[in-house]
Amino acid sequence: MNLLASMKIIIMVYEIKQGELQMLFHVTHTHDYRTCMAHRPDAREEFTDGFIKSTAENNVTILATCNNRGRHTKIWVLKAVD
Repeated sequence: MNLLASMKIIIMVYEIKQGELQMLFHVTHTHDYRTCMAHRPDAREEFTDGFIKSTAENNVTILATCNNRGRHTKIWVLKAVD
């Protein structure tokens, strides 16, 4: 299972701050027990490092992160200027 393919942008909100239009995204990543990274630290680090690197390269800011291990779900709130 491609973990990045299981990510979905489920809502987009526009915010005007100091005269600038900003896009806020709510991104949800889900997986199941078989592909859970809690038991595979190398995969977890690769996924997390890759996600953080990708946001930096694309001028995206991570505003918040929520991890629900019981539901195998991770949620981010991201900000993108353009």
